[in-house]
Amino acid sequence: PEHWLKDCFLELQNIFVSFDGTMLISAVLGLVDDESGLFYYINAEHPWVVLYRKDTATFIEDDLILRKIGLEGLAGQLYVKTYQMQRGDVLMIGSDGRDDVILGVDEKGHRIINEDEYEFLRRVEEGRGDLEQIEKSILSVGEFSDDFTLVRVAWCEDAAPYVEPNLPSEMADLLAEAEDAYQRGSYAEVTARLEVLYDNDHRLPAVLRRMGQAYSRLKNFARAAECMLEYVEAVPADTERVYLVAYWSKLARDLSTATDQGERVRLRQPGHFNNLINLADCYRLLGNVERAHKLAVEARSISADNRALIKLEQLMSDTEIIPGRGAVELPPDSSGA
Repeated sequence: PEHWLKDCFLELQNIFVSFDGTMLISAVLGLVDDESGLFYYINAEHPWVVLYRKDTATFIEDDLILRKIGLEGLAGQLYVKTYQMQRGDVLMIGSDGRDDVILGVDEKGHRIINEDEYEFLRRVEEGRGDLEQIEKSILSVGEFSDDFTLVRVAWCEDAAPYVEPNLPSEMADLLAEAEDAYQRGSYAEVTARLEVLYDNDHRLPAVLRRMGQAYSRLKNFARAAECMLEYVEAVPADTERVYLVAYWSKLARDLSTATDQGERVRLRQPGHFNNLINLADCYRLLGNVERAHKLAVEARSISADNRALIKLEQLMSDTEIIPGRGAVELPPDSSGA
């Protein structure tokens, strides 16, 4: 999803930048994962996305990351945000017209325009999240001064509350025993017990996550990455575990998966230092020195004296660049400990 949003954004950016700044647009580009309810989005100077949950309206963001589409150099600041929706949640995405409401005129006959961005939240609550009722609520306090567009996105609005499936008692016992073994540092025992759950299709996120962690302790990075990838497919909001998939995949020499997952993390968290180092190392191993160097420069701007960065730069400075040679290992606390 992150890559699709990036491509969509860049396509729009390339079109509008050709107008040399004479035509700019604000926009929210977004996708909702039907299975998990994770909302991926890019906000380019558009009014903040509103969440309506349990009769209360709030903003899901509070900062401005990107300027309007069409400005030169904007692509270098690309940042994909995520928000985990709950069942029954409603998102409201609207144009400036939702805020630019004429409230009346002053004693000089000048229009009084609403300047309170929180006024729209009150209108959403009064309209109980219904598009037509929200419009009526706005018009009850003033009139529109600009185009008014409002999009409503709901997830599992009419679905029954989610209930975590219960494991059969013998399987629950296995899970408890595996957890005890993990705390004791008996990682082979952990994987043996959890593989039984896995083979019986009890692939709960907690099982997959613990399997990945245990296999990483056993240095079986290929299996660790497989398990954690299944976990992040079920819980895609867990960015730190997406990073672990990238790191373990590199150690398993699956550089395709490593770069793909690492780029996902970079789009979500451009300043994730360990991910920048790992991703740069992946491109170095692939022989893409130019890309590796660019990412290393980004990492250097965050922590220039980091030992992993210094090792990476030494490997990249070799006179003869040999794809696949060496690998930068990151601290133990980056491997799911």
